[in-house]
Amino acid sequence: MRTVFTLFVVSCAMGLTDCSYGHKFDLQGQIVAVDRGRLELTIKHEDIRGFMPGMTMPFKVRDPRLLEGREPGDLVKATLVVENANAYLTSVERIGHAELDEPPPPPRVDVLEPGQPVPDVPLTSAYAGSVNLTPVTAVPEPSTVALMALGVVTLVALRRRPG
Repeated sequence: MRTVFTLFVVSCAMGLTDCSYGHKFDLQGQIVAVDRGRLELTIKHEDIRGFMPGMTMPFKVRDPRLLEGREPGDLVKATLVVENANAYLTSVERIGHAELDEPPPPPRVDVLEPGQPVPDVPLTSAYAGSVNLTPVTAVPEPSTVALMALGVVTLVALRRRPG
């Protein structure tokens, strides 16, 4: 038991030190979109040596000042910090400007996290016309109720059975 506890403490400590250490990578590319609300720059970047091939993707910034004066078409050099599953830019330097060779990506859509309420939106049904999500409540299916009843009956029968 003591060995298990020791291993648990050591693994937690290793996890904490890993979280505080970030790998830094140089990034060079062209800004294709700026989303100040999300604190993101979408950059069409060259290969990031030792990390990933070139592609177009959004990058988070923690400091909103890094977005000031940035606009689609800006050519930039930046520093990308990667800590476990988190990545963000810590510096963004404008080195020029060029016209975009492709249209900017469409705005990103917010995806609900588990447990978040679904916003009330009108839906169109072929059978019921317009339907809203507000009156929908969680109701167990009949098969679920039947299985629960069967389980209770089985438990009662087992308890009454002579041992």
